[in-house]
Amino acid sequence: MEKVLITGATGFLGLHTAQRLIGEGAQVTGLGRSLAQGRRLTEKGVRFVPCDLAHATNLTEVFRGHDLVIHCAALASPWGRYAEFYSANVTATENVLKATREAGVKRLVHVSTPSIYIDHSNRLNVHEDEPLPQRAINYYAGTKRLAEERVDLAAREGLPVVSIRPQGIIGPGDSAIFPRIMRMARKKILPIIGDGENWIDLTYVDNVVEALLLAMRAPALANGRKYNITNGEPVQLYVLLKSVFDELGFSYREKRIPFRRAYRVAGAMELACRYLLQGREPLLTRYTVCALGLSRTLNIDAARRDLNYKPIVDMPEAVRRLTAYLRTES
Repeated sequence: MEKVLITGATGFLGLHTAQRLIGEGAQVTGLGRSLAQGRRLTEKGVRFVPCDLAHATNLTEVFRGHDLVIHCAALASPWGRYAEFYSANVTATENVLKATREAGVKRLVHVSTPSIYIDHSNRLNVHEDEPLPQRAINYYAGTKRLAEERVDLAAREGLPVVSIRPQGIIGPGDSAIFPRIMRMARKKILPIIGDGENWIDLTYVDNVVEALLLAMRAPALANGRKYNITNGEPVQLYVLLKSVFDELGFSYREKRIPFRRAYRVAGAMELACRYLLQGREPLLTRYTVCALGLSRTLNIDAARRDLNYKPIVDMPEAVRRLTAYLRTES
């Protein structure tokens, strides 16, 4: 029986991962800050440990006795205070690496992000080893990049760690992507940034969980490496959004905004919110403009080759499941 510890187990990806492992008969410990979600995990057979990774003092003892650790915890948001992102994404990762090493865990699987690739240009078929932008698009991408640097150092020092970079995770329980888009839809406006023909990669949550389990059990050659994870089926973003809105019966009008204008407006909003409005989140950020207005697809050949990764839910089925979930939430 595998003994697996999951950080961020009360979050979107962590919950799905815990449920999959419990279903496979693993012994699972889940760390997180949400007591309500912790109770849900306990009901499903997970040993729940309330924990703030950035400030925990007994992580080594909590990690001890586990075969594997999956580090899902992160602060993922297009906006916020740098200190909070640094604490949740960098300090927490440093503490996880230290506890993993001291507890003698056999392997750590680290969840990173392709947001570190984002700049203000279209990027297609991006490989893991392509140069990163000189400057991160926001604090989330910047601190996740720093966290990767800490992981790389630990790997060079001999820690068995595999990293994945899942792109645009969607599915039941998503609190980041479609909830924000649905708020726009309820205002009966679909803002189209740029020419509206941009291609993106998305990943259904079950496929990310599949990649995590494959990374857990991958041969030693995967140690120290990073893997892009997507559904492997790029879609045109606005074609997808229109089909989902039509299926849900939303009426809307399109509002087209040139990319450069949207980027400039978002930059001005960020400055105003950061310095004049006490850090309040702007209606539009440069990160969001790039995510909605540019093409970004990833190459997943390395994951297919080294992890034997094959998406288990294709995009048509993913969209069907997503639409059914959104219908219950609307």
